[in-house]
Amino acid sequence: VCRFICKAGRTYVTGGEVAIQPENLGALHIDTQRLTIRRLRYEDADAYLDIFTDQQTCDDDGGYEAFTGRDEKFERLIREFSEDPTRYVIILRETGRLIGVIHLMPPLTMRAVPSIEIGYCIHRDDRRRGYAFEAVTALLDVLHGELGFKLVLAGAFAFNLPSQRLLEKLGFSREGITRYDTNHRIHGLTDMVNYCHEA
Repeated sequence: VCRFICKAGRTYVTGGEVAIQPENLGALHIDTQRLTIRRLRYEDADAYLDIFTDQQTCDDDGGYEAFTGRDEKFERLIREFSEDPTRYVIILRETGRLIGVIHLMPPLTMRAVPSIEIGYCIHRDDRRRGYAFEAVTALLDVLHGELGFKLVLAGAFAFNLPSQRLLEKLGFSREGITRYDTNHRIHGLTDMVNYCHEA
């Protein structure tokens, strides 16, 4: 069961360029059997930090240094994210615990149809339990359905085979590879494998 709440209006403009507006995504709320997806709040700071103090998580997510505490840099980031209508969290309904994050982004390359890119991350202690699959499945239903996006895009580093397998299990198709997408702190020059999910 998926419950969706969103204020009226589309979140894209003509020509395929996504224009994510607060009035459109600010009230997005999804409930699944086990999870709730809602906007990130400043009060989520400690739970958010707990995800990104794990270096392996940060390496898989973007190849950056893990946070070590609620320093000035983190405080600026969490305040910025808590005011950003494209930043969401995944909550385990049974306990109310924050177990993951989701980011909605305009695609890096212009598409001729309404498109949006997603990124997500699950807490290291909550992986391999189907939470990412459940959350993204519900999110795809909303993005393709109520919000009318023709394409939902995602990417995974070439070395991150588990993420690629999950995207393919979710029904994403491999589009190609972006060579030398980033200079990863461990893997060096790293390719990005690009995926799309079509309505």
